[in-house]
Amino acid sequence: MISKRKTTCKPAKKPVKKPSVKSRVKSPVKPDGLSGRSSLAIRQRALIKAARKDGEKTARKKLLKDITKILKGGKKPKSVAKQLRRIENPFDTRRFRGVRKKKETTEQRLKRVSENIHSTRDQILLGIANGSYKFKWTSVAKECGYKDGERKKMLSILDNKGYTINKLAHKIWEDGSSSYGRGKSDDIIRDEIIDILQTVSSRSEALNLLDRGQGNTPF
Repeated sequence: MISKRKTTCKPAKKPVKKPSVKSRVKSPVKPDGLSGRSSLAIRQRALIKAARKDGEKTARKKLLKDITKILKGGKKPKSVAKQLRRIENPFDTRRFRGVRKKKETTEQRLKRVSENIHSTRDQILLGIANGSYKFKWTSVAKECGYKDGERKKMLSILDNKGYTINKLAHKIWEDGSSSYGRGKSDDIIRDEIIDILQTVSSRSEALNLLDRGQGNTPF
């Protein structure tokens, strides 16, 4: 009987397939803050890709512009102004800096100046300022020598049913309600009215003049 011959060769192994090139390429990692990539680097990569389409020159402009924006956004905040020292002295003028005085209304001003009427001139100015004394244009134009072109700026003190200068002078003389109006003739009061109307053309001007104390005369 013939015995089987033993062989020393090992059985051939099955060939191992090598991974394809595609499988060896790692899938791209999504850029995020945890991967250590800065927003600037991410933007640079995107712009480099855009350079293939738009051209190198255009891409450089975009890249420089974007870098400038990012750098500007990363600027340090301006230093906070130092706190001012507390002013302890109650009479120090610095305590009142920035405090605005409340503006008076026209009614408040009229009430205040009406408490300081010392002459006939003051009385006439106050009457014009508060609207008590209004004049007919024909009388004003005749006595003051005004032309029609000046009528428009005097509308606030004119009225078709208002006083003539002579009638107002007689009324002030007739009332004689105050010591400063007594003993003055119609003609003197009339001259004062004309003088005022040659200076004042509106109610606000009369109030300002009276408020500055320029209406206070011995007359």
